[in-house]
Amino acid sequence: MVDKKHTDPKGAHGDKAAHKTTQRALMRYIQDPIFVGLVVVAVLLALATFYFASGLSCPPGKECAPCPTGAVIVGGETGTGTGTGTGTGTGTGTGACGPEDTTGKLVIYEFSEFLCPYCSAAVGFNEALREQFKSRDATWEAAVPKIKEVYGDEVAVVFKHYIVHGDKAKIAAEAAECARDQCKFDEMHDIMFQNQGKLTADDLKSYAAEIGLDTAKFDACLDSREKGSVVDADTAMGKEFGVSGTPTFFVGGKDGYKIIGAQPFSAFQDSIDKALSGELPEPAPAAGPNIGTFDSLIIGDGKPCTEDGKPLVMMFSTTWCPHCTWVGPAFDEVANEYISQGKIVAHHWQVDINDDTLTDAVETEVPDLEMAAYEQFNPQGSIPTFVFGCKYYRIGTGYEREDDLEAEKKDFRDVIDALIAEAA
Repeated sequence: MVDKKHTDPKGAHGDKAAHKTTQRALMRYIQDPIFVGLVVVAVLLALATFYFASGLSCPPGKECAPCPTGAVIVGGETGTGTGTGTGTGTGTGTGACGPEDTTGKLVIYEFSEFLCPYCSAAVGFNEALREQFKSRDATWEAAVPKIKEVYGDEVAVVFKHYIVHGDKAKIAAEAAECARDQCKFDEMHDIMFQNQGKLTADDLKSYAAEIGLDTAKFDACLDSREKGSVVDADTAMGKEFGVSGTPTFFVGGKDGYKIIGAQPFSAFQDSIDKALSGELPEPAPAAGPNIGTFDSLIIGDGKPCTEDGKPLVMMFSTTWCPHCTWVGPAFDEVANEYISQGKIVAHHWQVDINDDTLTDAVETEVPDLEMAAYEQFNPQGSIPTFVFGCKYYRIGTGYEREDDLEAEKKDFRDVIDALIAEAA
């Protein structure tokens, strides 16, 4: 083997001289201020490219601070990002200061409101209500966080505002949208659901400071009410979908599986699994004419079901449902009015105790025929549910947003009068 170090000393000396020449040239460049400036600019451009490409900045047009790692943004259908939800809140959207990219995912719309206690329970808050649910069903689990845990990137739960409780609820929704501008929708979402009794404008501004927002920008956004149009658009979308109360979910979009109320995770699993496999809900029976807030379905020969030859009118509720407590007395009043005239047979079943509020007796079981009607018109078991003549039905209240019980009574009377005419 030949050792080149010892056979070519002249070559080695030449390499050394060349090395020194190179060093001297480099020193001249390093001492040149123009060269140094160009190097600094190149380094800054490289860092900026990494910053924007990694998704750490807000998108163009947004005046917001960089989102922290894992920040969760709720409330839209398109956008980019890779953050994930944390804690017990929804974690229903990801992305740097923008909504989630739903491409290739099953979309689950969540129509919700920050004053709604059931909405809070559905996303893992409101411990008192969750414990109440668990006392009746030990397996009850808050649906939204469990969906995210089990299905991960297969689904996108998209938060939509649906205002039921007037301007106070709308201002809270606007606060969430103002927080979105600073990449903290999720943090504001969670803190409001944890403090549903304290959602005045001053409270909201206090929460903004607590979660680290630029309070001057947040306060200006909230005071201007500039996000009202965003909230209105979501509520209009809910009405188009047929939402009548909160929370209401649509698994697979408007024509997918509709789930009403703070149902347990188990109530969602079958619908999600079917939707992921491409299976859509069975087409509903043909729709007939609507009356007020009531829809109708043409079942069989289309004639109303009767009991003792009279139209059968039913309400299904529970003892603990606040919406039922609000509308129940109005239904009972109208039902008793027609019962006393001998025109209808009516029942108001509280399905948690199987008792009919329209009788003096204490019942212990809902008759099979009536329970079948409840399940046919409302397979998810939501409350309140109204089934009039096994034809006209409504899930939820009709005029609770306006606190208008007289309008409720008018709809009840109009539907009953229609049934009486059809049964004649």
